[in-house]
Amino acid sequence: MTVVTVVTVNSTRFGGHPTLPTRQNTPRHPHLVQPTPTTAPEDHITTPTTLAPTDELLTIEDAATRLHMSARYVRRLVAERRIAFHRFGRSVRIDPADLAAHIQAGRVEPITYDTVWRDLRRAA
Repeated sequence: MTVVTVVTVNSTRFGGHPTLPTRQNTPRHPHLVQPTPTTAPEDHITTPTTLAPTDELLTIEDAATRLHMSARYVRRLVAERRIAFHRFGRSVRIDPADLAAHIQAGRVEPITYDTVWRDLRRAA
């Protein structure tokens, strides 16, 4: 009596291993695959954002003029993401409202006699 052993080979012709399963529908890097949305796109409710018309948006140079600073300073603000901006291709534009918000965020209140003593009491 002859015993016949059947071995299934998974694509050894293309370099596969005979004992390992093949990756037919699995991605090569699964951590880089974007997850598929669980709901249909029409189910998402989007709120429209109000953008300033492009004629009201400021260039880097215009924003620097309004700030009385150099264009290099404004470019650094944009590069460090310290100011909100809009990008159109390679062009960068700044909304005047965002520029005003950045100016307001940098406001420092003056020190008074009462605030000095109050802060000293907190430290003690």
